[in-house]
Amino acid sequence: MTEPSSMADRVPREVRTEITRLFEDAIGQHTFPGAVLHVAYAERVVFHEAFGHAKLYPEPEPMTRDAVFDLASLTKPLGAALATALLVDRGDLEWNGSLGELLDLPASTSSSMGRIQVRHLLEHTSGLPAFRAYYPRFRGREGLSNKERVREWILRESLAGPPGTRACYSDLGYMLLEGVIERIAGQELDGWLEQRLFRPLGLNDTGFRRNDRAADPPDRFVQTAYCAYRKRYLQGEVHDRNAFAMGGFSGHAGLFGSVRDVHVLLSLLYRCWSGEEGLALSPKRVRELFTGAGSVESNTFRMGFDTPSAQGSSAGTLFARNSVGHLGFTGTSFWMDLESGFSVILLTNRLLARPRNARIRGFRPRLHDLVWKSMRESGAFLQGPK
Repeated sequence: MTEPSSMADRVPREVRTEITRLFEDAIGQHTFPGAVLHVAYAERVVFHEAFGHAKLYPEPEPMTRDAVFDLASLTKPLGAALATALLVDRGDLEWNGSLGELLDLPASTSSSMGRIQVRHLLEHTSGLPAFRAYYPRFRGREGLSNKERVREWILRESLAGPPGTRACYSDLGYMLLEGVIERIAGQELDGWLEQRLFRPLGLNDTGFRRNDRAADPPDRFVQTAYCAYRKRYLQGEVHDRNAFAMGGFSGHAGLFGSVRDVHVLLSLLYRCWSGEEGLALSPKRVRELFTGAGSVESNTFRMGFDTPSAQGSSAGTLFARNSVGHLGFTGTSFWMDLESGFSVILLTNRLLARPRNARIRGFRPRLHDLVWKSMRESGAFLQGPK
């Protein structure tokens, strides 16, 4: 990975000024208190800067480029989906493996539930609901031991239709997927990914934080939000309440990381997509992730990863339609153009803003279009990957 000590060495001053102005305006409008932006062309970093504040209470602290964020739903593509792909690569799991074959389903489980395949969970076509608030049932008893109980409740849910016939973005599907991964891998999701992917890649900032690790977070963890349910500010502790009830993480949320580590993962995936062999994942497996089954025509999601929608995409208007990305509720996102390897990673603490708002929905496409246009016109990444 090549990253100059000064981004000004690579990006023209007028481009930096325009990007900085956009962030300063967003912070002034309370879109988010702070953010880190990372722009790269394949492995070559062309812009990496921090803006605003990482923490507001009790005293403001400036954002740093190496800040560590609660990645929220980026856990789905960068955690659960990659863990699944590793198991498929090993021959231990198949995309079309069904829950009826992979899990010991209770006798009361519907036959439709048993027909849900791994690919349906990954691409949000299982028929499961988007969300259920399971966490209040465990108040004061949060822990890893609750995972199995939550999965039992999910298996009792009614499906919106036969698996593979309609799309509904579902946290519940990824909670079940975690159970599949644990069963096949023979260990919990956090340990599997740490041993098989994160540590071999040198991702020292990336991992899951169990509830018992969150009491004394290192200074680099960003303050995520004030949680009325827990009556405290969250820093180094998962924001998602269902993940909190399940011990700090599940397949849908709980991963923490920095922009540098997210970029390492995206670079790995792009190299695999481009056909490079001998990496942590095979080119075949990554291409399957990015192209998916496409069983529901209107669904933008592939296996773990989203693609730009035809209208109103958070990726803006300039990323190619086969680009891949994902958003996280805490204010995190990434988009990567598979034709060029161009990626934009945006990590913010937008839930800390007061009053809380959804202005980031308009900010993301403006940012992506500005970065694409300004970098292209300035020639900041026209030399090709290095």
